[in-house]
Amino acid sequence: MFTQSHDVLFLSRAHIEAIGLAMDDMISCVEEASREKGKGNAEMPPKPGIHPAPDAFIYAMPAYLPECRANRWIELRHLYENRSPIIEEYHVLFS
Repeated sequence: MFTQSHDVLFLSRAHIEAIGLAMDDMISCVEEASREKGKGNAEMPPKPGIHPAPDAFIYAMPAYLPECRANRWIELRHLYENRSPIIEEYHVLFS
Protein backbone atom coordinates (compact mmCIF):
# COMPACT_ATOMS: atom_id res chain seq x y z
CA MET A 1 0.00 0.00 0.00
CA PHE A 2 1.27 3.45 -0.95
CA THR A 3 1.40 5.61 2.18
CA GLN A 4 3.98 8.28 1.37
CA SER A 5 2.56 11.80 1.56
CA HIS A 6 3.78 15.01 -0.01
CA ASP A 7 3.32 18.64 0.85
CA VAL A 8 1.79 20.88 -1.78
CA LEU A 9 3.19 24.34 -2.36
CA PHE A 10 1.18 26.67 -4.60
CA LEU A 11 3.19 29.40 -6.28
CA SER A 12 1.40 32.23 -8.01
CA ARG A 13 2.81 34.16 -10.96
CA ALA A 14 3.94 36.85 -8.51
CA HIS A 15 5.91 34.24 -6.53
CA ILE A 16 7.66 33.01 -9.66
CA GLU A 17 8.45 36.53 -10.89
CA ALA A 18 9.86 37.45 -7.45
CA ILE A 19 12.49 34.73 -7.82
CA GLY A 20 14.14 36.90 -10.46
CA LEU A 21 15.40 34.04 -12.60
CA ALA A 22 17.47 35.48 -15.44
CA MET A 23 16.66 34.58 -19.04
CA ASP A 24 20.17 33.13 -19.47
CA ASP A 25 19.53 30.74 -16.57
CA MET A 26 16.23 29.62 -18.08
CA ILE A 27 17.89 29.04 -21.45
CA SER A 28 20.62 26.97 -19.74
CA CYS A 29 17.95 24.80 -18.10
CA VAL A 30 16.18 24.21 -21.40
CA GLU A 31 19.50 23.40 -23.10
CA GLU A 32 20.37 20.87 -20.38
CA ALA A 33 16.92 19.26 -20.62
CA SER A 34 17.35 19.01 -24.41
CA ARG A 35 20.75 17.34 -23.97
CA GLU A 36 19.23 14.82 -21.53
CA LYS A 37 16.43 14.08 -23.99
CA GLY A 38 19.03 13.56 -26.72
CA LYS A 39 20.86 11.06 -24.50
CA GLY A 40 17.61 9.16 -23.91
CA ASN A 41 17.40 10.20 -20.24
CA ALA A 42 14.15 12.15 -20.59
CA GLU A 43 10.61 11.36 -21.65
CA MET A 44 8.11 13.77 -23.17
CA PRO A 45 5.32 11.65 -24.62
CA PRO A 46 2.69 13.05 -26.98
CA LYS A 47 0.21 15.19 -25.10
CA PRO A 48 -3.18 13.64 -24.50
CA GLY A 49 -6.05 16.06 -24.86
CA ILE A 50 -9.78 16.47 -24.93
CA HIS A 51 -11.91 18.88 -26.92
CA PRO A 52 -15.10 19.69 -25.01
CA ALA A 53 -16.15 22.17 -27.71
CA PRO A 54 -15.01 22.90 -31.28
CA ASP A 55 -13.03 25.95 -30.09
CA ALA A 56 -11.76 24.59 -26.76
CA PHE A 57 -9.24 22.07 -25.51
CA ILE A 58 -7.57 20.73 -22.40
CA TYR A 59 -4.14 19.12 -22.81
CA ALA A 60 -1.88 17.33 -20.38
CA MET A 61 1.83 17.59 -21.08
CA PRO A 62 3.76 15.09 -18.95
CA ALA A 63 7.56 15.08 -18.80
CA TYR A 64 10.27 13.15 -17.00
CA LEU A 65 13.89 14.04 -16.31
CA PRO A 66 16.06 12.19 -13.79
CA GLU A 67 15.83 15.18 -11.42
CA CYS A 68 12.18 16.03 -11.94
CA ARG A 69 8.81 14.71 -12.95
CA ALA A 70 6.28 17.24 -14.12
CA ASN A 71 2.96 17.78 -15.80
CA ARG A 72 1.61 20.90 -17.45
CA TRP A 73 -2.13 21.31 -17.86
CA ILE A 74 -3.30 23.88 -20.37
CA GLU A 75 -6.84 24.88 -21.21
CA LEU A 76 -8.08 27.17 -23.94
CA ARG A 77 -11.70 28.22 -24.19
CA HIS A 78 -13.79 30.96 -25.72
CA LEU A 79 -16.41 32.48 -23.45
CA TYR A 80 -17.49 35.43 -25.55
CA GLU A 81 -17.68 36.01 -29.28
CA ASN A 82 -15.23 38.51 -30.76
CA ARG A 83 -12.94 38.34 -27.72
CA SER A 84 -9.60 36.73 -27.13
CA PRO A 85 -9.73 33.20 -25.74
CA ILE A 86 -8.99 32.45 -22.11
CA ILE A 87 -5.89 30.36 -21.57
CA GLU A 88 -5.17 28.82 -18.19
CA GLU A 89 -2.07 26.82 -17.30
CA TYR A 90 -1.09 24.79 -14.28
CA HIS A 91 2.35 23.29 -13.76
CA VAL A 92 2.82 20.44 -11.30
CA LEU A 93 6.37 19.42 -10.33
CA PHE A 94 7.14 16.27 -8.38
CA SER A 95 10.46 16.00 -6.58
